[in-house]
Amino acid sequence: MDWELYDVNNILLPVEHKVGALNRAKNLVAEMTHPNIDWKYMVTELRAYLYDYMYDIVPHSDKVLPIIFHYLKEATVRKRGSTIRAADTFLDRYLFLIKKEIEGDSSLENITAQFDREAINFCQILIADTSDGFYLEDVNHRILQLLELSLKRKTRHDKLLELCTDIIINQFQLYVERSIIVEDEEVYSLQNLFSIEHEHIRQLEQLIKSVTQKAYQEKLKKAKAFKNSKKDRASLLADIKELIDFHHNTAIWEKICIVAKDCITQNIIEYDDVILTLLTFLVTKSQEGRDANLQLYISRSVASLCGVLAQQKRFVLLKQVVQMVVPVLIAEIERGGNYNAAFATIFNIGKTLMQSDNRPIIDLFVDMLVHAKFCFPQFTGIAQDWSVMVNASHLANIRTWLELIELNPVYMKRLAASLIANLTLGGVFLKDTDVFQREISRLLNSNYKDVFYLIISLAAVFPAFYHDIGATGNIRAFTERIDTNHQMNDIIHFIRKQVHVESSSRTVVLLQRVMDFWLTGDKELLKGMVPVEVYNNLDRAFRLINLDNESVARRIYTETRHYFPELVNEKFWDFFYKVGKKRFMDVVARHTFEGMDEDEKNDALDCIMEYFDKQFPAEMTKMLHHIAGMFDIDTSRKQIWRFLYEIPYDEFRKMFENVQKLDVSNVNIEKFITFLHVYRMIYDKYNFSDIRAIEKLHQYAQENLFSPPENFFKRIESNDTFDALEAIIELQHTLKWDILLSPQVFEPVDTIEFKRHIAFGIPSMYGSYKEKKFDTLKVFFHCNIVRLLLFEKILENITIYPHQKIDYDAIKRVIKLFIQSFEIDGLANHEMRAVTSLLDAPNITLTQFRDIVNSLLVIHGEISDRFNDTFKSVSRIAIKNIGIGNIIPDFIPPDQPASIEVIVDRFLRNRVMQSPLLQLLDNLLLKLKDNLIRELSYLANEVILNKVDTRTRKGRLVHIIGKYSGQHDDTALYAPLWEVGAKAQGLIIAANIEGINVPEGLVISSELYKRIKDGNINNPRFKRKLIYMLKKYIDEFTGYRFGNPENPLLLSVRSGAVFSMPGVMDTITNVGMTEDIVPYFTQFDEWFAWDCYRRVIHDFAISAYGMDRKIFENLMTQAKDEAGVDLKEKLNGKQMSMLTRKYRYAINKAGYSVPKDPYEQLFYAIIAVYQSWDSPIARNYRRFINLSDDWGTAVIVQRMVFGNLSPDSITGVVHSQYIEYEDVQIAGEYKTRAQGHDIVSGVAKVFPISEQQKLKFARFALYPSMEKAYPGHYAALRDAVTRLRKRWDNDIEVEFTFENEKLYILQIRGMAKHMFDIEELIEPPQELAQYLLGQGLAASGGAVSGRAVFDINRIEIMRMRYPKDKIILIRPETNPEDVIGLQKSDGILTSVGGMTSHAVLQMRRLEKSGVSDFSIMKIVEDENIAVINREQGGKIIIREGDFITIDGNTGHVYLGFHPTRKAHR
Repeated sequence: MDWELYDVNNILLPVEHKVGALNRAKNLVAEMTHPNIDWKYMVTELRAYLYDYMYDIVPHSDKVLPIIFHYLKEATVRKRGSTIRAADTFLDRYLFLIKKEIEGDSSLENITAQFDREAINFCQILIADTSDGFYLEDVNHRILQLLELSLKRKTRHDKLLELCTDIIINQFQLYVERSIIVEDEEVYSLQNLFSIEHEHIRQLEQLIKSVTQKAYQEKLKKAKAFKNSKKDRASLLADIKELIDFHHNTAIWEKICIVAKDCITQNIIEYDDVILTLLTFLVTKSQEGRDANLQLYISRSVASLCGVLAQQKRFVLLKQVVQMVVPVLIAEIERGGNYNAAFATIFNIGKTLMQSDNRPIIDLFVDMLVHAKFCFPQFTGIAQDWSVMVNASHLANIRTWLELIELNPVYMKRLAASLIANLTLGGVFLKDTDVFQREISRLLNSNYKDVFYLIISLAAVFPAFYHDIGATGNIRAFTERIDTNHQMNDIIHFIRKQVHVESSSRTVVLLQRVMDFWLTGDKELLKGMVPVEVYNNLDRAFRLINLDNESVARRIYTETRHYFPELVNEKFWDFFYKVGKKRFMDVVARHTFEGMDEDEKNDALDCIMEYFDKQFPAEMTKMLHHIAGMFDIDTSRKQIWRFLYEIPYDEFRKMFENVQKLDVSNVNIEKFITFLHVYRMIYDKYNFSDIRAIEKLHQYAQENLFSPPENFFKRIESNDTFDALEAIIELQHTLKWDILLSPQVFEPVDTIEFKRHIAFGIPSMYGSYKEKKFDTLKVFFHCNIVRLLLFEKILENITIYPHQKIDYDAIKRVIKLFIQSFEIDGLANHEMRAVTSLLDAPNITLTQFRDIVNSLLVIHGEISDRFNDTFKSVSRIAIKNIGIGNIIPDFIPPDQPASIEVIVDRFLRNRVMQSPLLQLLDNLLLKLKDNLIRELSYLANEVILNKVDTRTRKGRLVHIIGKYSGQHDDTALYAPLWEVGAKAQGLIIAANIEGINVPEGLVISSELYKRIKDGNINNPRFKRKLIYMLKKYIDEFTGYRFGNPENPLLLSVRSGAVFSMPGVMDTITNVGMTEDIVPYFTQFDEWFAWDCYRRVIHDFAISAYGMDRKIFENLMTQAKDEAGVDLKEKLNGKQMSMLTRKYRYAINKAGYSVPKDPYEQLFYAIIAVYQSWDSPIARNYRRFINLSDDWGTAVIVQRMVFGNLSPDSITGVVHSQYIEYEDVQIAGEYKTRAQGHDIVSGVAKVFPISEQQKLKFARFALYPSMEKAYPGHYAALRDAVTRLRKRWDNDIEVEFTFENEKLYILQIRGMAKHMFDIEELIEPPQELAQYLLGQGLAASGGAVSGRAVFDINRIEIMRMRYPKDKIILIRPETNPEDVIGLQKSDGILTSVGGMTSHAVLQMRRLEKSGVSDFSIMKIVEDENIAVINREQGGKIIIREGDFITIDGNTGHVYLGFHPTRKAHR
């Protein structure tokens, strides 16, 4: 454009008398003269200008329109989004003018004439754009309108009509190229679909064939013929409009999707394989063409079809569809295709699956995403406009995964963990302009209570916890003070631009690298971090900042400053800063620099002139070295920028106070300090730090991010560290429950505005974002930092050293604060709460405190293990996808070769460090454990905590098992653990969970045990008082049925220790059964009635009277042999009656009898359980596993529920299994017509709970699983275990009984892994195969190879005979009395016994390796041999002293000796 002829200020002429319009026009003029035009803004304003002021332009059209046409043509030539907007603007206004002309309105005819002349130029530009393959989208419809209206004008513009026709024909060619087209072979692949007789199928076939390659080729052939057509313009236009439809492809595919959905919804397509073929076809086509909106529509249609299948409960087909569709979408993303459509479809499929609530398919979907390659930032440098070049799909990937997680954080737990792993290991890049704060707010509004820690950890990965978007406030002010030259090759100017426009957490790294560069001069540090022109200028930049060290420049400074007496004492850069360019050059012109090389002088003067022009900061190298020397910083070990961030504000300026000695100019000191302020502010913007931690909380309060409670800052700044910590924990508790987990959605205050950066013309934004939950999480994170600092301070003041007095009250207080913190973080579980509550027990002794510490260590390990399990597999997958070479350097070991396992280990350590309190507590507990071992070696077991006079303080004697009134949260314990024991506390909690049935009962607390221990049990008065108390409570919960022969109810009496002692203490069941009551139960089932009576005789004989259990085992075996049956439940009623009478005869023969009065039975049952606490077996067991004798036991009395009532009644034990998902899998054992003792004793034939067990253990393959045989029972059990596990927040073991159809929970035990050092076999499985005897249940530990022993009393003899060999105890089963043998042996092998039996639990607690239920082995005890009947290989006999090898990890048993080694954990 001839700028002299056309002045852009002429744009102001039509609106010079309109104030608002004039200001807007001035902004338009400013944009026109800007070196980097924002074309989107430009075209938008020109369009508005032409709309609003068309009539005002008329008097000035010759001056205004050429300017407008110029900029619209400039925008059109660009072949970008502005091309379409500019062309549409011109054509829209042109069409408006033509319509006015046709209507006879001549008021705009001069403008119309100018548009007529310019239209030819515009069309020629559009033809050129078309030739370059640029598709004009909806502008084509404007051109068709132009053709149509042009034919109605009085004056024919043939050239314009010809150009428009060419554009339309050529654009149609481009339209076909970008359309979704069906190939012939694809039509053929749909023949099974088209063969279905239905009008919808006919319609679908016609639609698909209308978008085939053949159909479009025919249209193109006809379109090209138009160019040589002899028809008149009107006829030709009619033909064009009939043939060419720029919406055809979109319209047809939308109809295809609608009809396809109808066919599936209405079950027109019945066969799954045909539906799969159709959906495969649609998914494939959704990735073709170049119409992103159409691709997205087809993808969403496929996703909606998934919803149809879910509604129809066609889950098998839905699973197949997911397996087919998702990999196609992932492949599209990985190849860099239309990732937006692919991500949108993935989200819609995920949303559909979530609504279906089908966990297996959801987990499959999640697994596919976890294994997909994540879109990492992939930084490739800095673009010409100084923006960071990054993978565009990175942000879309993050947002899609987050949106899926928000749908259901519990179901998406594994995806959340994967996202954390990928972003931590591969990097995350977010710009201020992404306004990612909005995503965090949405995440915090999801239902994430049950996975609080994980979601909060995920949020912490994102460097987005700031409110000011872009450079605002102090950051802007400080950056403007250090950047005064605006030179495009200057590092300082680039920093300012990054802070103002492209600000991100990467800016922190840039500033750190710049400081390292200033310190070392190594420009490689900034490679890829700065634009090419800045990078190429770095050598000169480094020279300039150190120019005062060059001799020539120094001499110029020395000789010229004498011309200015007032500046003679100024330092190098201060002198130049104050003297000014003109005065200095005047002196240089008249001064002679004797002996100075002219080139060197001119070179130095050029540098000084550059300073005068740019006023760049200098001497940074000198200042950084000065700081390193002043504070003795080894820069090879600690980065200088880390120190500069950490130094307190009051010491900040002191570094430069002695400037005479430093020899640094004041002007540069100020600029350097300003730079450091910028660095600190930017660092604080994107990071949380413990530096100046409480100051920042003050700042957050001033910014109204939270409301500090009364005296909050006074408390946290006081010398009472415990109170300060309690204040922080109280605040976090409030923040978590009142705000973060509040169901309320808070309205964000979003004042973000878009703008164009003045130097580059690239879009930018500024403003702030505030939202209650987002603000609160920022405060919450910072409270975590303050909390950690306070914990560290407290622990520094707690001394745990030998022979020094330990403040156990302080330790108790800090442990409880740890647990409160874990509650807040979402890391605490029931076991942790329960054990910690023991710290409040009265008169805690050294051994009891040891038990608490040891238990907390085990629980802590469980939490850490589960913590690691969450991330272990997903991190391994992420590393494989990222590639070791692309992993963030922090995870690559500097001193050893990088491997996946090493990186996984470092990543898991990083995750644990995100919750450093876990490590702090672990360290404290380990110190306490070591010290307690020492103290107990030389001190008496004295009371160390909560000392009270037991004569004046009495605990409760009775606690009820049932529903408790009032409000109770998910952490309520209901009854003191030290009074009721773990079993009873678990039952009380379970009874208060919705949907869980627990038999009614009561707990007689350990307080009674402590009172009667020294009393006279045989005192009639004591007996009467206890029975009176029992009757009061038992009549209430039994409805006076206990002991009532007309409507009797039986009770179980069990022990209730604080810490689990499986199978060691006594249990007496069916209490209240007498011969008078048997007839009542025989009316239901004779076998059942006598079996219950048999059991109470058996339990009394062993527990109350100490009779040998073998007496009764022999009687049982004899009865089964006489009846010719293998299981006792196959005895008939009369046979069971005879067996019961033999039991009664045996007990009478020994001089005992079962009391005939039900309450007397109950009294002696309770006494027997209490006395079993002090039995030799119990004492030995506690000694073996280091449990205190001081706890005592409670007694649990509950209504009996009968798993032996009918063939449909079931009893069993089930484990929850956490396998990375929050979905609970269950495994265990059950038996029909049995009571709990049959399962846990390990003597009964049991069956698997789940089908999964049958796949894992060959011995279960022939047995019916509960999942298949009793699906209703299985579903109810799984639901109950899920509820219980959620409450325990840990894997659990549950004893249960189905009395007919109703499920009752009898015990919940937290599952501890009891990790201990184990061995593994050295020989590989293929070499061991020839020695394999068979497989039992993998009960405990690892591999043991040793000598066989069958008699516990022979273990010591065998050790003396074979002192270097290990001993394996081989038994039919293990009984409580065998605990000494278990302890003395190295391994245990039993022929019966389930994985849930007490014997197996004892093996684990005693840290022994074992295999149970090795059913092909029969032990002949009289001969001390084991006979093993192998399926292949005949009979094998094992004798005492023979070598045998067991593997407690696999259940395999091998013949002979096989070497082992320590297993890697």
